[in-house]
Amino acid sequence: MVLLVLLSAVLFFHTVVKWWRKRQRMKAEISWAETLIVPEQLLLEAENDARRGDYLTALRKAYKSLLLFLDRIGLIRFREQRTNWEYLSEIRRKASDEFARRFQEVTNIFDRCFYAQMPVTAKDFADVREFVEETRRQARLLPSES
Repeated sequence: MVLLVLLSAVLFFHTVVKWWRKRQRMKAEISWAETLIVPEQLLLEAENDARRGDYLTALRKAYKSLLLFLDRIGLIRFREQRTNWEYLSEIRRKASDEFARRFQEVTNIFDRCFYAQMPVTAKDFADVREFVEETRRQARLLPSES
């Protein structure tokens, strides 16, 4: 009886570890693929996901597009392992108070929907998308620092 319980525990542990490794590998592959995509392409994919009604995926892609774009213009350093609040801290040091406040609002939407698993609405996606577009427009107006 003890041997059967022990064997069951080992089998269960093996299954959980195998599932966890597969999940981590899939997350890494998604992350790697998305960092190779330019922010504009990721935003287009987000819009397509939103048109299909998949607002959670659309929100995730739009927010990641924002982070990649902010990295491109030098406002943050994008790293998969960093938290959104680390990005906010970096933005507060480098950007205006108004931009930091707006970024925090967008981050709150993302965290509420993605991490707290609250339902994502079309308005949530539209608010994030609007901020991404506004940020891109404003960055084009900045003089080049080269």
